[in-house]
Parts: sequence; structure tokens; C-alpha cells
Amino acid sequence: MSISEQVISLNLPVGISNFREVVEYKNPLGKGFLFVDKSLFIKEIIYDTSKTIVFTRPRLFGKTLNLSMLYNFFSGEVYGRPTKHLFKNLKISQDADCFSRQGQHPVIFITLKDVRYADMASCVDKFKLIISEVYKEFIPA
Repeated sequence: MSISEQVISLNLPVGISNFREVVEYKNPLGKGFLFVDKSLFIKEIIYDTSKTIVFTRPRLFGKTLNLSMLYNFFSGEVYGRPTKHLFKNLKISQDADCFSRQGQHPVIFITLKDVRYADMASCVDKFKLIISEVYKEFIPA
């Protein structure tokens, strides 16, 4: 088996930064993505006493995926879909104190990773669209 065949058989979630998508995905053969359980990162956030936390990592190092995991953990629902089951088999579910906090907080999650335009006006338009989607999530029509 060549190296490229081995990588394909690992089913890596390259370019996917949505936690729910990574956890729930199954290919036609019933296999999910290779996923490294970093859910104890949530525990670090819960017990951190800092006023502000800055996430500095190199490009493509999982910043957005980790923030998406936090969003799904602290929100009871994301886009009307429950989130608790996403953590059922992860390490964070074994910590009763931390897991009791699952779904207990409203969270606003905004990512600008896909805002890539050559001109500022297009960036502002995209940002307005992102903000309006967040608004719709919290303010019913």
C-alpha cells in the first residue's frame, strides 16, 4: 500500500472545521473521520481564570475546529439541533463537573476564516451576512 493510499484509508477531515461535521460524518462504508479527542481542552477553558484567552497556533492547526467544539459544548443547540450527543464518547463526558456545564450557556460563534476577498467592500458585505446569520440564530423571526 502506497503512502497516499494509507492517508486516504485514514479518512482525514482535511479542511473541515465544523466539529459536528467531523464527529457525525460516516462515509458509505460506515467509517467516520480520524479524530483526535481534544475535548479535555474544554476543561482547561472552564478552569482558566484569565479574563481573556488568546489562541495562537500556526495556520491549519485546528483553531477553528477547537472553537467549534467549544461552541457545540457550551450551547444546548446549534441551529436548532441538540449538541449533547456529540460528546457522549469523548473524554470530557467522563468529568462529571465539566460535563454538567454542557449546553448551559448561550454562545455567539463567528469565524472569519472564509472571508477572503480582494477588496474591502466585499469583505464588509460578507461580514454583514455573517452577523445577520448570527442574529437570526438568537432572535426568532
